[in-house]
Amino acid sequence: MSARDKLSQQEQWLAYLIGAGITLIIVGFVLNGLGTIDDSNITTSLILIGLALLVIGAGAWLILLRPWTQFDDLTTPHYTGHHAADHAEDHAEDHAAEPEAVAETVAAVVEPAPEPVVAAVA
Repeated sequence: MSARDKLSQQEQWLAYLIGAGITLIIVGFVLNGLGTIDDSNITTSLILIGLALLVIGAGAWLILLRPWTQFDDLTTPHYTGHHAADHAEDHAEDHAAEPEAVAETVAAVVEPAPEPVVAAVA
């Protein structure tokens, strides 16, 4: 089970737009770094077009989807595979332990340790 629903059609197109911008920026920097293209205007154009796509996509995402209006409901947890009924049965078995066994365990823990013997140096 997914913690988040699938992206809407609008979210998908904005993700494609932002991803294309990031891809153009990376390609522009790689081509510029390798020095394979003598004309630096091409690599600069790729970087600027990529930045424009990135800014337009992020701005459209903020304007169209308004992510600050959608909050997680922290009072209802997602399914964790843990059922309350199973948990109650486990605790009922734990609390049914014999009192004598519990008393012996407490006595063993509380029993004082013997005093250490310190040898006097003559």
